Amino acid sequence: MANFDVLAWEFPRITLLDIRLLKVLNGHPGLSIAELAELVRIDYRTCQERVAILATGRKRRHGKASYGFIAAADNYADKRKKSLSLTDSGEQFISRV
Repeated sequence: MANFDVLAWEFPRITLLDIRLLKVLNGHPGLSIAELAELVRIDYRTCQERVAILATGRKRRHGKASYGFIAAADNYADKRKKSLSLTDSGEQFISRV
C-alpha cells in the first residue's frame, strides 16, 4: 500500500484540509486560529472546527473524533488568543505525510 493509503486507514477522519493546517503549523508554530485561517485561506469557523478536532475533539470530548495533534497554549501578548503548535504525535504524523 502507498503511504497515503496507510494513513487513510489509520486516520479515516483526516482530510486534506487537516493536512494543510498541520503543515502550516509545522512551519509556523505559535499562530492563532485567525492567523492560521488567513494563511490557509479558509474562514475562521471552519478553521476553528478543524483545529478543535485535531486537538481535543469538539467540545473537548476526547475519543474517536480527536487526535491530539495540536496543542493550544496561552498567548502572553493577547490573552484572548491561543498560540497553536504541534504535539509530538502531530509532528510524527506530518513526518509521515
